[in-house]
Amino acid sequence: MNVLVWATTFGADLWSYTKFLDDCSGVTVKVVMDDPDRFRSQGVHDLYPLDAELVERRFWHYVLGVPGFDADVTIMDNRTPFLRTAPKALMLWHGFGWKGPDSEDELWWLHRSLRRTWGDVREPNPDFIWQCFGPWD
Repeated sequence: MNVLVWATTFGADLWSYTKFLDDCSGVTVKVVMDDPDRFRSQGVHDLYPLDAELVERRFWHYVLGVPGFDADVTIMDNRTPFLRTAPKALMLWHGFGWKGPDSEDELWWLHRSLRRTWGDVREPNPDFIWQCFGPWD
């Protein structure tokens, strides 16, 4: 399985899931992020290095994903690519368990982006899962 991680903030939730997948046999992970060297300079990278390729985000990644990498699923936190980069997608929504899919007025930009790529998140969708976690208001 090929997994494309589309990281806005490569925080503990997205990193730990990436680390889990990175340690699974038969799974190839590529992480698109703004500053891979900044992540590599952090202590967590020294203690628990990733085998996954860390790709510095460029403008073409928003349209093409990672050229030559046929992703089966894209895992995101709070930013989406402009076009569908894999047939399936998982949104890990950290810290806003009380917002997420139900807050379309406040998060209109995210809903519009997801509708364009994987479909309306308010309807059952076999190609998209939105996992919200965090404190409820």
